[in-house]
Amino acid sequence: QRKRGRECEGLADKELQKTQKELEKALRKIERLETQNAALRGEGKVNREAKNSVFLDLFRRKEYLVRLYQDLHPDEEDITVDDLTVVTLENVLTLKRFNDLGFIRGKENQKLLIMIESQSVWTLNILIRLWDYLVSTLMDYFINNGYDLYNTPKLEMPDVETYVVYTGKSMPRLFSSGRLETDAEGRYILSLNKEFFGGVEGKPDLTAKVISVKNGTGILEEYIRFSQIFDREMAGCKTDQEKAKAIQKVFNLCEQENVLTEYLEQHRGEVEKIMMTMVSPEYIEKAAKRTDKIHVAIKTARKFGISEEQLRDYLVSEFNITPGYAQNCLDADWEDEE
Repeated sequence: QRKRGRECEGLADKELQKTQKELEKALRKIERLETQNAALRGEGKVNREAKNSVFLDLFRRKEYLVRLYQDLHPDEEDITVDDLTVVTLENVLTLKRFNDLGFIRGKENQKLLIMIESQSVWTLNILIRLWDYLVSTLMDYFINNGYDLYNTPKLEMPDVETYVVYTGKSMPRLFSSGRLETDAEGRYILSLNKEFFGGVEGKPDLTAKVISVKNGTGILEEYIRFSQIFDREMAGCKTDQEKAKAIQKVFNLCEQENVLTEYLEQHRGEVEKIMMTMVSPEYIEKAAKRTDKIHVAIKTARKFGISEEQLRDYLVSEFNITPGYAQNCLDADWEDEE
């Protein structure tokens, strides 16, 4: 029994040494992160998805969504906010990226589903993504309206229109090749079947019209100009301070050139929060990892019978947190176990 006890003690010591080494390695990494985080707190960070975030915020507001719809369908001047329902996908329960904008026009018995994606870097793969978003949106539409996909009556399918808003400065060669058709407004028409299946009859197809600075009108044309002003002013910026100043210049130029003036005027504070954040996404991710390290340290220490008081002091010294926050971490860990 004494021998077995010594063997158990030896194993426990080895396990403790191994855990301590892993913890020390993690703490050294956390120390480096804390140095980086201290710098992040003192300066603004530009949201890398600023233009896309503004697109989402702009058209979630019904007054601008109505203007967008009327630009696409100028013959329907009597459309109101009550006629439009946003059905943009949200990746709440899945890891799939949500789409930029989807909405339904419900007028009498006719339903029209419009899908719009915004692109600053050109890729034909947008057709595949649009196809994915369209199918997912239609499935949500059927479920939300109580349709039975497994019953015999044929479902009522809404009409569908898909668009790509291209904000890039230069047009890709594809658009000057002469192989794409255009509509009456000069919008290039992309075909999933032609681009990915060689135009073979019977293969899946989806068509999307491309709206650019050359053929854009109304609110979409203003958004494209806003995006190009944004890109131009950001182009020479290296430091975050330079980028922050550039964003202020973007606001001023948009006001001078009458670009999204009403939106930027009325919602400037909110738009600035969208375009700027005091903590970068990288910081948020690192902070989450730090929380995980604290959780592991608590679990490991409790495994070896360290007292609550010693553990709290350890967390305070090693993770540079306050005693109150350390106690909150300990209490939260007990709640998780229960």
